[in-house]
Order: sequence, then C-alpha cells, then structure tokens
Amino acid sequence: MSLKNVIILVLIFFVIRPTYFQAQVADGFVYQLVVRDQQAKVVQNELVAVEISVRPGSATEEPVYVETHTDSTTGSGLLSVLIGAGDSPIGDLSAIDWSDGMYFLSVRIDPEGGTDFGSAMSTRIVSVPYALYAERSDSAKISNHVDTLAIAVSGEGDTLFVGSGGQFIIVPGLSEANQEESCQNDTTAVVEVTSANSRVWMDRNLGASQVATSSADSLAVGSLFQWGRAAEGHQCRESDVIKLQATTSTPSTGAEWDGKFLRGYDDWLSSSENNLWDGVAGANNPCPSGFRLPTKSEWETEIDSWTKYDGDITVQSAFLSPLKLPAVGFRGGGSGSLGSFAKSGYYWTADSLSGEDSYGFYFESAAEINDYPRANGYAVRCIKD
Repeated sequence: MSLKNVIILVLIFFVIRPTYFQAQVADGFVYQLVVRDQQAKVVQNELVAVEISVRPGSATEEPVYVETHTDSTTGSGLLSVLIGAGDSPIGDLSAIDWSDGMYFLSVRIDPEGGTDFGSAMSTRIVSVPYALYAERSDSAKISNHVDTLAIAVSGEGDTLFVGSGGQFIIVPGLSEANQEESCQNDTTAVVEVTSANSRVWMDRNLGASQVATSSADSLAVGSLFQWGRAAEGHQCRESDVIKLQATTSTPSTGAEWDGKFLRGYDDWLSSSENNLWDGVAGANNPCPSGFRLPTKSEWETEIDSWTKYDGDITVQSAFLSPLKLPAVGFRGGGSGSLGSFAKSGYYWTADSLSGEDSYGFYFESAAEINDYPRANGYAVRCIKD
C-alpha cells in the first residue's frame, strides 16, 4: 500500500493504570482509531506507523510532546496505542499541566509502517485524563487529601472514586475498560489459532475478553496467575493481597488465603509441589477442557518461528506472531503490585524446577526463558493437548 493520505476515524477513551495508586501519575492513556484509505476502505491487518503529538492552545501550535508507534491494524481497521509508551518521545507527558487551557492531539500516519508520515489530523482533547490531571492540578480540592491522593475504579459501572471521603466522578465508558474484565477464567472464549508450527493454541490469554488489538491492549491482558495455582480468584488483577503462604496446593474454601494473591515469599505454597500444572490432568490446570499450559520446549519452538526486529525477539515480534501476545507486564510476588504493562510480557510455562522457581517466558527488547519465583503473577496462554 503506497497511499500516504488516509482517512482516520477517531475513537478516544482514557484508561487509567493502575486502578489504585497513591499520588502517582498514570503511565498514559489509550488512543484508538480506525484507519481507512482514500476510497474509505478499512486498512485491514496492516503494519502502520503513527506519530502522535500533544499541542497546547490550538492544532497549529508547536507540540509539547511527540512519540511514535508501530503496530498492526485489526481485521476491522482498528489501531490501539498507549500514549506515553511510544518510541523516541520528545517532551515529558507527565509534565503537562492539563488544567492549563485546551490541548489538541495531532495524528500522522505512514500506512507502510515507516517514517513517511502524511498530513496531520487533529482533535481537541475534550476529556482530561483524570489521573494525569489529579497529579498536576494545584487547584483540585479533595477533602481528606493531605499528602496522598487515593484513586480507585469501581469493580463495575462508570465510577471513579477519588480520595478517602467518598468523593467520586462519573466517567462515561469507563466500564468498558475496567480491569474486572480481565478476570473471566471460567468464561474465556475458546477460539483456536494455529501457529507456524501447526500447533493449536487459544487465540487469547486466559481471562482476556478479546484478542489483542495491539501490544498495549488492556482488554487482552487477561489474568495473572501465581505458578501452579488454580483459577480460584487470586489471578484477578484486583484480587486482595495478603502476606501469607498457602498450606494446601488445591483451593481450600474458607481458608484465609483462598482467592487472595499471596505475597512476601518466593513460593505461594509452604511446601513446593512440581506437578500442579503438568498436562491436562494437572491438579490445578486452569485451562479449558482439552487445553493445558505449554512446556518450556513448546514455547522455545514457537518463539523460533517469529520474526526478529533489531536482531532479536521483541514486543513487536510477540504481538505480530500468530498468537498476538500483548505485553501484559506482571504482578510482583514480593508486594502484589502490578508493573510493566505495555512494556514487557511475562508468561508461564508448565515446567517447574526443584525448590521455589518455575520457568517463565519473558520478552521486551529481547526474549528469554528463565526461572522465576512461583509467587510472581504472570499471564497464561493455553495450548491444545
């Protein structure tokens, strides 16, 4: 495709990450657009490059922030990017004072995935990214706000709770991006995809509500499991956190640790067991019937078939692979906190080691399969037995 002038149908929503934090600026906000060519045809499954700039006052002002993204459109032409996580940033997104007048978002696209960007289309940012505004605004008056500002998204609906005194903001559309969507392990759609090695996988992460539309697709992250644990609730990204070890490897209804993310130890279980995810018959196999976790060697074979970028397997390699793996980040076993969303990906294998570690697959600017503490929370992608 050689067209440089493309029609852009813009859909914007702001996704605050994480959903609970203390006086911490969000990593960015999600921007979605549908790319069409000059004949108004949707640009489907094409690798495109996007330059995004934030301009104060008007669409013609010099930008205060610029970044680029390279990702593939979906079959419907949708492209999702996380502003704040792009390449070669110019300026500081976290330094923008969103309360200081109007800001415009300008978008330029090279439909061939290079740097020959066409003319810009600009749109006014009419909904302030709330987490960014809360951090920057000196005039925000929140009762009970002293040195920290607590913000939490409701488990369902469109409510953003601000502070500890019950204040809230209604944010239309927030429920569509709510992370409760990422805890659907018993209802994850089983759609099969065949890899280059003729192996059949699920086309999305366990707990995800959709196939990834970009490496930073929050609805495609899914759940984050501690290695070997069953899908009893701990894998939900907002599950309660407790500093404790379980004393039984299988779920124990009514136990203090049941359904909670267990932190503070290298292994969530007080006595290490190595066969909990061993095949479809594994005691705690969380995958749907007929599926299981991939072994270390199965991951290695799959990775070898992917395209390398800059000489290595990267976030882009993982997303553009048949598995469409998003950069899910992780949940730390030491603290229970979330990190590295849209920056790196962590996925478990079925293989364990003696002691408190098991093998996990990691990718960012390079990829490796290494041993990690079982208490860490990583994504699960299931393979057909």
